[in-house]
Amino acid sequence: MYASKAVIYEGADGIAAVVQFYEGARIAMRVRRGEDVFEGPRRADHFFRGWPLQGVTAEWAETEDQFIARMIARHVPTQLYQIIDASAIPLDITFHNAWIIGAGGVEFDMAKCRDIRRGHYREMRAAKMQAADAAFFKTLEVWLESQPALPEALRKAISAKRELRDVTTDPRIEAAQTLEALKAVLPDILK
Repeated sequence: MYASKAVIYEGADGIAAVVQFYEGARIAMRVRRGEDVFEGPRRADHFFRGWPLQGVTAEWAETEDQFIARMIARHVPTQLYQIIDASAIPLDITFHNAWIIGAGGVEFDMAKCRDIRRGHYREMRAAKMQAADAAFFKTLEVWLESQPALPEALRKAISAKRELRDVTTDPRIEAAQTLEALKAVLPDILK
């Protein structure tokens, strides 16, 4: 189980880094399980692996704020950070490489989100592009061998290849203003 707060800071690559702290790393003076009492001060997960466990309680040697401060000193490499509510960390990490630090915590750089989405399209189209290339060259070979004019099959192959190549220039990518709208953009040829 994680603490209720987390820390965000700007990493060297300009991407917001999020640090969440495992509550089991918090120092406990006393841990109780039924009649059994274990004395500290030690990390809570030192007494019981898999912290937290049902029926186990702790008397903390440090407040959550003290715990967070200790973890920041140990794990956050910069003095410029924000402490945020852990529930503000996006659960969907599709665009985590576009996270930036905003006034309210983690926000998204939409230009980077669009580039990431274009990368998704490139991955999605790879197999289709390879099949389109094969069909194109087969059709072209047939045409070159036997047809003086451009056949309809070649026109369709060229059109499909062009449509696959152009998925990253779909104007709906630039028009998307929210992550949901950007995720909803999926050209028909990639379906």
